[in-house]
Amino acid sequence: MPSINPWAILGVLATAIGILAGGYWWGDSDRNTWWLAKTETDKRKAVEEALQTERIQQGKVNEALRQQADSQAAINNRLSADLASLRNRPERFGNLSAAAKAACTGVTGAELSRQDSEFLVGEAARADEIRAGLVACYQVIDATRP
Repeated sequence: MPSINPWAILGVLATAIGILAGGYWWGDSDRNTWWLAKTETDKRKAVEEALQTERIQQGKVNEALRQQADSQAAINNRLSADLASLRNRPERFGNLSAAAKAACTGVTGAELSRQDSEFLVGEAARADEIRAGLVACYQVIDATRP
């Protein structure tokens, strides 16, 4: 019977280990390359979708802000016109007696003094600005809601 050379067995074993390790490394590298390509593609698609959504929502927000600015400009124009029309009203009377206060004819608001009228017109304009801001907030919230 021929004797088996231990070096030949060692060589065959080393070759088998080398082939298995090389195959594993080659397959692992190929799988990693595929996985990296897939994750990069998924990430790129997600970023594009997020940017598209952001553009759409930002456009809606910009439109709401433009409408609010237009509303505030109209409110300021009305306030200026109202204040200009109130300049001809009489001043507030000083100390009136109780009898004069009871006989006052200016209880409808048409005969308010200039100071009182300016205050009320200013408060109405301030309320309109707050309302315009609230409407803009609602528009932004509704536009960005999924």
